[in-house]
Amino acid sequence: MEFIERKISETPEAVAEYTELGQLYDQKLWHQLAVKVEDLLLRNPHFSGDNALQLYNQFLSLVSSRMNPVKLAVIVSLIGRSLANVADSMALYDSVLAAKANMDQDAVLCIDMDIVLLHLQQSDLEKAKAKLEEYEPTIKGKKTSESVAFSKYFRSLAEYKKIVGPAHEFYSAGIQFLSYTTLDDLRTEEKHTLARDMAMAALSGEGIYHFGEVLATPILSCLSNTSDVWLQHFVQTINAGNIAQFKQLTVQYQSQYATLAAFHETIQWKALMLALVNLIFERPSDSRIIAFTDIAERCEVPMEQVEWVIMKSMALSLVKGSIDEVSQSVKVTWIQPRVLDVAQLASVNQQLGTWIEKVKTALVTIDDNAAELFV
Repeated sequence: MEFIERKISETPEAVAEYTELGQLYDQKLWHQLAVKVEDLLLRNPHFSGDNALQLYNQFLSLVSSRMNPVKLAVIVSLIGRSLANVADSMALYDSVLAAKANMDQDAVLCIDMDIVLLHLQQSDLEKAKAKLEEYEPTIKGKKTSESVAFSKYFRSLAEYKKIVGPAHEFYSAGIQFLSYTTLDDLRTEEKHTLARDMAMAALSGEGIYHFGEVLATPILSCLSNTSDVWLQHFVQTINAGNIAQFKQLTVQYQSQYATLAAFHETIQWKALMLALVNLIFERPSDSRIIAFTDIAERCEVPMEQVEWVIMKSMALSLVKGSIDEVSQSVKVTWIQPRVLDVAQLASVNQQLGTWIEKVKTALVTIDDNAAELFV
């Protein structure tokens, strides 16, 4: 408590916060104390850098044995990431892991994943890779019940893949990270960076032809009202299969889109593929014979290129069916499952409504025509 009392007298701008920490300590509310400290580290600029390190060394470390070990690991992580000097962060993590033998294994995993991030900052990719491979069996075998541990692992894996590639593996790790993480657990700058990187990976990554998973999370909303909002617009437009709007965006954001010039052909094919997939998806299940003219209109391609578009979608296993060159149509028997957005769910709801009405009509017809059989 000496530390808290000294801070109350030395830092008038944070009197209320230190006073509350002192009260929670006096009342022995260790969980509430840990939650409050985590919140301050995330949202209060005063509780960062040296101030955060002092808070741990002179206060939290004295009561660390009474806190949830994973929650304590999260707190240590936030403090380490706020330090300007990598050596100071590593020293903090090493001091915590000095008692590794007596620590909860999930907490050890969390700290080790923060060490991976430090290795990446120092461009020591081999050490980072070795540590990730060490914990891969634990994650794949789901030998931990703590979502924080999964979040930490996939965050570090995503950062590693961001450096070494390929883009689609970064995207996959990022999706996993987001599935175990709430945006409230990230600082503002971290949310923006992740949103930008996920959008660029979705657009440029090989084999990523559905953006529903990333759009189902709120991460891309972090690009709104920023200079990178154009990425959000491209992802949403391509996912909807709107070729006309895609072309409009390439003009509207010409200078920004130029940064993706090397991936223009890939992005263009994704737009075409999703235009075709959305066209099929919007059709009722009993209306899956689609004329080439409809595809040409929706994808905005010449008639002579329609068959290439269909064959490409089949080669990518996005669509299954058969092409009838005589009738200039394609019979679709299957489309790849994907995560749907609100508009697409509304379309499904409408199709279900139509199907229900057809079933009711069929039932009434059967009842009317079969009545005489029950006389």
